[in-house]
Amino acid sequence: MRQVRLADDEPLLDAPRTYNRTGRPPYPVEAMYRAALTKHLLGLRYYRELAEMLRSNRTVRELCGFTDCVPNTSSICRFFGRLTNHLDLVDQAVHRLADRIAEAVESRWE
Repeated sequence: MRQVRLADDEPLLDAPRTYNRTGRPPYPVEAMYRAALTKHLLGLRYYRELAEMLRSNRTVRELCGFTDCVPNTSSICRFFGRLTNHLDLVDQAVHRLADRIAEAVESRWE
């Protein structure tokens, strides 16, 4: 399944990587970011709704970039908490994403 390229969002993706980790290996930041976008785009209100969708919907899980192991509600909540520490980067990334979508739509209509 084709994944959306998020390379333009490297400043945002690098920010969560700086947190100290202990215990098990972290989930891929790119997959967690795609899950955050999915939550927003699908209008999911709660983190547990996103966790359940990732567990039950293979297509969404694969589009986000998760394989066999998906994050639980706590992991998702922690990631969102880390993103809120970088709202300026989130805002910039959302604007870049909107611009890329607009360009893609325009190119299809030309």
